[in-house]
Amino acid sequence: MDTKLVKSFEQMGREMFGENFSGDKVVEELAKAISTGSQLPSGVAGMGDMSALRLENLDSTMTSVLFQESHLKMFNSIPRVPSAQPLFQWNRRQRYGSSRGSVGFPEGGAPYGGTSSWERFTILNKYYGVRGGYTHQALITGQMGGAQVDPVAEENRNRTLELLEKVERKIVFGDKLIKDGSANETHYDGLLKQIASGASDSVIDKAGDPLDFEDFEAFGERLVTVGKLLNFDRLRSFYTPHVLSDLAKLKTQSERAALRQDAVSGYRPGTPLKGYDSQFGFFGFDSSIFLDAVENGSPLGTGEDNAPATPVTGTAYAVTVDQSNTTD
Repeated sequence: MDTKLVKSFEQMGREMFGENFSGDKVVEELAKAISTGSQLPSGVAGMGDMSALRLENLDSTMTSVLFQESHLKMFNSIPRVPSAQPLFQWNRRQRYGSSRGSVGFPEGGAPYGGTSSWERFTILNKYYGVRGGYTHQALITGQMGGAQVDPVAEENRNRTLELLEKVERKIVFGDKLIKDGSANETHYDGLLKQIASGASDSVIDKAGDPLDFEDFEAFGERLVTVGKLLNFDRLRSFYTPHVLSDLAKLKTQSERAALRQDAVSGYRPGTPLKGYDSQFGFFGFDSSIFLDAVENGSPLGTGEDNAPATPVTGTAYAVTVDQSNTTD
């Protein structure tokens, strides 16, 4: 039997796949496969064609440049009481009795009576939430092992952090006058509006002047005399990063910075400000990146999804408060 030792690609293909095999058709299919999926990734240039044949590395770690759970400080610092019913009620004692009434009485007589003062408050529960989702393609890709992350787990975490960011800002800047499309009240008033409308005498307006250490003595005195706060152990105070930075600069200017010996980097000037120890108690300094009504305190050039271009409230809020230089 005469067997050729040297065979062409066409001959070997016909022996394996039959007489209908065509080398030109294989080349066409290969060219089609190379051209499909050869779209260059964003920011990658110069790879040209044949990129589908290059080895790729899929990073299994998601790189995040956003906030983390540790940045949610105000929400975590507030004691939360669960409400089993839609209407929550609580009592507040306003006074034990008269602080100026006479306490003396003659023999055989009786002291004057006193009356305590109570006030009952009620509030309806309101519901905050966000909606998210993932595509069928992303879910299937994840099941096949082609995605770097689990789309279900990532979407749950993303929506949770989105909701917590909004709640963190609403604690300070919430306004119940912002209603839904059916004119239903769905928000709470934040701390700024509650303080300005209910206890405006507790707002100290610096009129544009920077916060200084003497202000903390005034804050402490007012908390003790007006707020009747005798224990500062659970007191938390939050500041925007630029306010704490200004206080640190003020400290550096007012006193000579101590040089600390460090075994690795040598001498390092400056000391982080942990707080201010006033005559009445300690104010801990804690920065928060959510003490602006919106991210970075600046308006957006383009609108966000499901956000109105121009927020409108039912009634104008007439009290102006510089939050960066105000405390309660």
